[in-house]
Amino acid sequence: MIKKVVFFRRGAYLSGMELRDTHDWYLDKDPLDMVSPAIIEFIRARAGHRILDLGAGLGGYSKRLADLGFAVTAGDINPAYAEIARGLGVEALTLTAGRPLPFPDSAFDTVIMVEVLEHLEQPGPLLAEAHRVTTSNLVVTTPNSTMRETLLNTAALLFEHELDQDHKNRFTVDSLQELLTGYFRQAEVIQAEFMDAPMCRLLLPPKLMKKAERLINQGKMGHQLSFRLYAEALV
Repeated sequence: MIKKVVFFRRGAYLSGMELRDTHDWYLDKDPLDMVSPAIIEFIRARAGHRILDLGAGLGGYSKRLADLGFAVTAGDINPAYAEIARGLGVEALTLTAGRPLPFPDSAFDTVIMVEVLEHLEQPGPLLAEAHRVTTSNLVVTTPNSTMRETLLNTAALLFEHELDQDHKNRFTVDSLQELLTGYFRQAEVIQAEFMDAPMCRLLLPPKLMKKAERLINQGKMGHQLSFRLYAEALV
């Protein structure tokens, strides 16, 4: 019987943290501090010039991509978040949940959804709209729940994203692949942001931890524990 759950990310114990609602949790955060360079690079390598950032939140990703030369339009259903994004100089619209996107067909080369799909009880309609407004592709990231049950049942550990109480879906490699190919011609889903070394620090005594980290860094111990899923779906 599991008596205690420890939330963990990037080597930090987060035991006892309160659940959070992402509708307002980010309001006092710095938009640019929330941006992952790895996600920016994944998008940059796959996006066309005209990008729609759906569920853009505070606009940090839109701002970074605009600075790289992309023409970015942001949209979010949270008016407070859209206002913060506009304060960064981002073209940000407040969208209405459940309504068609206010853009014509094929208005963008690429649609991106960074940590969005897990918040939607029924993500299908938004994916259909994303397909309608893009000429080329959709780029997605979500929390990775592929190893969730193994982590919980063997070590009483969960990733930090489990603290988000407004998550409606947990995606694995297979379930995200199935969802995306229901709306796009083809999709590739990969596991990313591996946390094997931080996990060693949490669970192993110092001598074994150092040996395990050395093996991981030398590529002699395969990556197993991924924090996020990255995906690209083609029209």
